[in-house]
Amino acid sequence: MALDAYAQQVDHRNIETELAGRKMAPATPERLAALGQLLATMMSSLRATPEHADPQMRKAMEQALFATLLDTLSSGSVQATAPSCSARQLVVARARAYMEAHIDEPITVADLCIELGVSRRTLQYSFQDVLDLNPVKFLRAIRLNAVRRALKAAPTAAAPSPTSPRAGASGTCRTFPPNTRRCSASYRRTRSGVRAERAHHPLK
Repeated sequence: MALDAYAQQVDHRNIETELAGRKMAPATPERLAALGQLLATMMSSLRATPEHADPQMRKAMEQALFATLLDTLSSGSVQATAPSCSARQLVVARARAYMEAHIDEPITVADLCIELGVSRRTLQYSFQDVLDLNPVKFLRAIRLNAVRRALKAAPTAAAPSPTSPRAGASGTCRTFPPNTRRCSASYRRTRSGVRAERAHHPLK
């Protein structure tokens, strides 16, 4: 079952065990509403472009659906132990290295989880705690900065498309939050590196 495999690889959860013996799946009104909104958005997109057969788009939609379904089915009763400060730093460092090595590929959160062997919760928590932003925004920032460096290196070359992998999915800029929390002073170099990359072109 695709959802069960995704749950084990990305969320490190066993859905069959969690739902065993339950007559009704646990779900809050808010999570059900989020699932309904996602399904409505996906159906609208498919109706607008029924001939669309891009494999990356299908992959993104499938992963978004699986992630939202798992959030909907989460009872909240299982609390994972928060990773240590050094472990969070290592997750962010490894994720950044993978992003930079695959900058031209349409990386997803699920791809990072599988590559790093961490759960979606751990990945999100590590980025939020160490850099005060989520991995998707960080990946977008890296891609935008890669585009700017490419433009500086070849000023007469054609600018990359805003929707290309290097430019990120939205093609827009984002501003890093002004106050970044750090779990130790030893990680300041990473944050300084992020600031240096956007020094001349603040991301919005």
